[in-house]
Amino acid sequence: VVGLHALAPVWDECGNEPDLFDLVVTHCLEEASWIDKVAQHKYDRVVVYCKCGVPPSLKAANVDVRPVPNVGQEVNGMLRYIIERYDDLPRHVRFTSAGRNGMEGENARVHDSREKLVCKTCDKESLWDRWMGANLKGGTIEDFSISRWKPRTYEGKTLPFVRSGHVNLEAWVDAEAALAPLKRIKEHVWASGCNVHYGEQLQVTREQIRNAPVEIYRGLLNQSRYANDEVSHYIERLWGPLMCAQHPSGSERGGAGRGGRSSLA
Repeated sequence: VVGLHALAPVWDECGNEPDLFDLVVTHCLEEASWIDKVAQHKYDRVVVYCKCGVPPSLKAANVDVRPVPNVGQEVNGMLRYIIERYDDLPRHVRFTSAGRNGMEGENARVHDSREKLVCKTCDKESLWDRWMGANLKGGTIEDFSISRWKPRTYEGKTLPFVRSGHVNLEAWVDAEAALAPLKRIKEHVWASGCNVHYGEQLQVTREQIRNAPVEIYRGLLNQSRYANDEVSHYIERLWGPLMCAQHPSGSERGGAGRGGRSSLA
């Protein structure tokens, strides 16, 4: 097992950056041998955030297993990786969970190119939340809320679903002090609402991650406190809109380059 920074990229003699690709896995007791199978021939670095106290036994030299608290569902590990690597990101990152729907193995959705985030320009008709339209009464992402969710169990105990204490996603952003950086640019995020990406299977570029300043990701991590909670669903809906939102000045979306500023700063 090696540390993240021990796996730093080596630039060539002409100053060209290697086209690195990281895999980030959230793990909680799932069988994870597939990670060893794909680590070296598909990815340059693999980071496994182990949430439940039993790290998987992995042998690949480019795998880093990191213990973390069992909070925040999959978004907690995603946020930790982004914050830890923000100034030293590879060109491509794929996020997944170790056992999404029991599909561990070389054919798991972790290798599905449909999980790539492709930013779209939104119009009023495309801003409504597809999940809400199918399950609730419709509405835009800032209107999103959820009163109950499927139970989760850990060590034989059922983990209760914890509400955010706010009427919807926007009220949560407005009320929490740690989210002040997000609140300042929220209208641009809501306007990018058609880029919502559902689920923890997500492939993004360095520029998309850096489209939002690191302070926003830190604020979101501050809110990640429970193993089964409404806030995790809020954060899930923010990935695409944050990473695709247009610059307030109207410049082209896409985020900063290496060492550059976020486009939403």
